[in-house]
Amino acid sequence: MTLVEDAFRTVVEQFKDPLAFLRELVQNSLDAGSTVIDVEVRTDGELVTFEVQDSGEGMDRAIIEGRLLRMFASDKEGDATKIGKFGIGFKSVFAIHPESVIVDTARGAERWRVLIAPNGSWQLFTLDEPLEGTRVRVLKREPDAAKRERWVSEGRATVRRWCRYADAEIRFAGTTIHEPFALDAPVTVRLPLAAPKDELLVGLTAASDAPWGFYNKGLTLLEGTGAFPGLPPWACFRARDGALEHTLTRDNVIRDDAFHRTMARIEEAARGPLLEAALSALEGGDPGRDDVARALARPAADGLLTKPAARARRAILRDARGRTVRTTDAIEAARRNTLARVVGPSPLALAAERAGHLVLCTPPLSGVDALADALCGPRDVLHLSHVAVEPATDKEQWQAAPLTQAVAAMFAKLDRHLDVVVGRVDDPTGALRDAPAIVARDLSMPVPRSIATTVPPTSKRKKAALTLLLTSDAVQCALRLAEKDAWLAAFLLVRLVLAGDGDGDTEAAPLAAEAWRRRCGGAP
Repeated sequence: MTLVEDAFRTVVEQFKDPLAFLRELVQNSLDAGSTVIDVEVRTDGELVTFEVQDSGEGMDRAIIEGRLLRMFASDKEGDATKIGKFGIGFKSVFAIHPESVIVDTARGAERWRVLIAPNGSWQLFTLDEPLEGTRVRVLKREPDAAKRERWVSEGRATVRRWCRYADAEIRFAGTTIHEPFALDAPVTVRLPLAAPKDELLVGLTAASDAPWGFYNKGLTLLEGTGAFPGLPPWACFRARDGALEHTLTRDNVIRDDAFHRTMARIEEAARGPLLEAALSALEGGDPGRDDVARALARPAADGLLTKPAARARRAILRDARGRTVRTTDAIEAARRNTLARVVGPSPLALAAERAGHLVLCTPPLSGVDALADALCGPRDVLHLSHVAVEPATDKEQWQAAPLTQAVAAMFAKLDRHLDVVVGRVDDPTGALRDAPAIVARDLSMPVPRSIATTVPPTSKRKKAALTLLLTSDAVQCALRLAEKDAWLAAFLLVRLVLAGDGDGDTEAAPLAAEAWRRRCGGAP
């Protein structure tokens, strides 16, 4: 084997993906100026044919003999608009060890067919049939039927992976594979580059497997997922830049000055325009604002939403009424311990407002919750530590009056002076589902869960409020019983309330005596 032959085999075998030669042929067609490129992989018996046909400028004999078939030679040398300048792209067809390679091409009045053997030897013939551009056919014999089908399916996948953003229309077996050059992220900014169609897409993401990629003329150079070394973890990107080059083995991007300039622009965008766009999306009530908020939590934790000061004044949070809240106001409220977080509009949210809190709407596990944690520090939502009472209607209060008055009188017998009403509890957790009553000094304020069912010491001058919960089966039974015997119903209900307080047994005797006395019209 000659030195040239050895170098030829070494280059061919370095290709990480043997089918990447389809990308190389598409690249050559693009460089030839073709706007439509047809790719096909078909089978005929044991023969698998890979074909790429274009309508580009084609080749004459001088180009064929001087460039196409010469090792490391290319007419793209020195042309910054061409990306195959190393001249090995065409040689990659030998990575699959074909039976033969047939190249038909026309340029001006010349039409040629080149037959290339597996060892690289070739023959040149004039071509009789009319032709525009270049057609390359790579023939491989494959006895295994399953492998033949795999060549077809993998060929389609390869062309789509490498060529879906190409400038030209790429068709595989007649079907266009083109996709818009886009980035799947909650917020994306587009930054144009010097050359037409070149641009950077930089996205904000909370995903650990967000995509990134480098492209030249829309052809993939390198793609991956996850955090890219040297960039903020919340940034994903697609860089379409004609100055980027791939390595000889087509499995990486050359880390040259052009690469580092591109990376610097991506990082600058990630820390500047991208964050500004995300803040604007939150302020404007973007439909996907929760995803935006989740993605912003990471730069927020790094302090990037409070510096410069103008960012801290952006109204990116919402209170329980849906009104905007500035970041600085939320942070200050957290510092003064007057920040409350709720799952949504509710009596508890209104009660917290009345108590003087800044009330943020941050449903648990939501993106807004994660953002609020990053800005103000972790804090449980108010519903986990407090409840609130929702008063009943006037009609419900009137209907329950015989029972509420009797319950108040029974408690007064025990020197516990309570204002008794009926109502409902704001408790999304359902922890107080079976509780018969809520007790508080002031039912207009949030009630701590720890004391919500405890009857506090009272006096005639300093009463407490007790709300019989209409959602309780026990209270509903007591209301029905009160229609016939209000004092018996009150006795049973007060005992139930005190049982939850731990005093039910000790207070049973005086309560029973009072109930009997009331039922007998005051008789002993």
